[in-house]
Amino acid sequence: MHEGISSKVERTPSEEFQDQLHNILYTPLSVETIGQFADDALNKLINLNESVVHRYQQEYPESDALSGAGLEDAAYAAYELENLGTVLDRITAVRDRIAVIAQRVQESLSQTNSVIVPPDEIGPAFQDTGSGSYEAPDKLNRLITLAYILETDFDLDRASVRYTQGTTTDAMVRQEPYVRVEINDLNRVVYVCDEEGNASYVFDTKVLEHLSIDLLELDKMTKNGRNAFLRLTPEAGRRIVQSPAWRSVVSQALREPFASDGKVPVPTEVVPRSEFVERGQFLNFEDFEAEVQAAYEEAGRPGRIFNWYRYEYIKHIGWPSNPNGKYKDSGWKSYPELVGLEKNDILEFAEFVAEVQAAYQISGASQDSYTWYQKEKKNHSGWPSDPRSSYHSKGWLGYPHLVGNEKVEFLEFKDFVSEVQSAHETAGKPRDVSKWYMQEYKNHTGWPAAPDRSYKNKGWLGFPELAGRERVEYLEFTDFVQQVRVAYMVSGTTNIPEWYREEYKNHPGWPAAPGRFYKDNGWLGYPQLIGREKVDFLKFSDFVQEVRLAYEKAGSPSRTQEWYREEYKNHPGWPSNPNSTYKNEGWVSYSELLSKRLPDR
Repeated sequence: MHEGISSKVERTPSEEFQDQLHNILYTPLSVETIGQFADDALNKLINLNESVVHRYQQEYPESDALSGAGLEDAAYAAYELENLGTVLDRITAVRDRIAVIAQRVQESLSQTNSVIVPPDEIGPAFQDTGSGSYEAPDKLNRLITLAYILETDFDLDRASVRYTQGTTTDAMVRQEPYVRVEINDLNRVVYVCDEEGNASYVFDTKVLEHLSIDLLELDKMTKNGRNAFLRLTPEAGRRIVQSPAWRSVVSQALREPFASDGKVPVPTEVVPRSEFVERGQFLNFEDFEAEVQAAYEEAGRPGRIFNWYRYEYIKHIGWPSNPNGKYKDSGWKSYPELVGLEKNDILEFAEFVAEVQAAYQISGASQDSYTWYQKEKKNHSGWPSDPRSSYHSKGWLGYPHLVGNEKVEFLEFKDFVSEVQSAHETAGKPRDVSKWYMQEYKNHTGWPAAPDRSYKNKGWLGFPELAGRERVEYLEFTDFVQQVRVAYMVSGTTNIPEWYREEYKNHPGWPAAPGRFYKDNGWLGYPQLIGREKVDFLKFSDFVQEVRLAYEKAGSPSRTQEWYREEYKNHPGWPSNPNSTYKNEGWVSYSELLSKRLPDR
């Protein structure tokens, strides 16, 4: 390398200052930062301003004749920066907007005396006995962030969103209530809690309607109940845990349909968007339409226009996130017509109902009305893909009413059982009856989405019995122990719980969860089940201390419960099921067990 030539590319002051300003304006907003987001930007801008003016005074002699705003304007122009006053106005506007949104949410909150998302049965919370201090969970501004997303990303005003706050009780570990947020314009309902450690839930209200699940019923679902429901019906919604990407994940869940296989779509890469870009400076409709059509052609004319637009608009200044609302009085017709495609006009509601009912009767459909309509609509011009949204204020009452069934009449229980067993036989007798049923019932008129509730006092026993399997009679505990010990002796294995999870399938009368089934009949644990000497478990305070030391030594793995299931085998005195062993001595959860916020006992 020649002397005097450096491999490092020198950057100009303009480039350095432009990068710093860009970083200020494009710092992402999050649940953790929304409270001080704009103030942080202002402080950074003040520091940048001092550097810009100082450098300008060093490089430009004419700066001696300037002061105040005139000096700042000249410095920013010299380094090709956006005018300081304009940037300040935008940051201040965001600060004011966040404050107004927070105030509006509080004003809009309606109260209910019911607990929304009641706790699961996990035992009593830790109580402070004076031997240590309890550090309360942090509060996160999830509700305000959600309201901010709805206003800035979707152009929804507070009148179109309904907030309902539940209550809590003294017996609950969680002391912050969940809030149910109904967003009819997006066909979504969201459940959020501002207390650390509580997941958020986003549900598709169209799917809930199809499943005949109302919001009051959904309110009463515990977290375990919600998680089980979403595992069985993943197209109904999504559970969202706290992460730095919470805002973008929630925004995606509000925009996109949920996959029936439960897979979360990979977020489409988009151009970073500044929170400080002026809102409301939208193109007039003619210019907007021309830009959209050009971008649509360039993108290869994708089929799902609505989904395409939801990601595309972020790349364009002057495109609203909700164009049907922005341009409803300025020429808006529909998304197909926006991109230059012809759209069949939907029928008037009365004509639509008459056509649908006639087609339904002619078809002799054996499917439920929702499934039938989703297939049949493709054969008719003027039938909307989403009649609920198209006619929600024009007489829409639901799919059963649409096809002429004023009310869904479920089959008599004996007829229902007969139909289910026949369908189950035809399907090859799937082992997981519950999972099979949650997909199959949609194809049958008269099958309820929740047969355990519909037939609660009419003969219902369970999904296995529904499918015609013989009701299992479990062994008496002493007989069960004797059989297990004989089988275990010839197995040659050392991992008892793992062995049992596979072995019980080969033995009629062995329950899948012996700890639960025999808990009041002599159950002590897997070691005792196969004849090992009874283990004296550590007292809870010693147990907590030992577990935390081992956890830290292991590098604090993120999957705490999986780690414990393997680790306890290495420690005499650690139970395989600590939530049962210590349920009356302070146990809350695995995460609490390993959290530094637990009191010393």
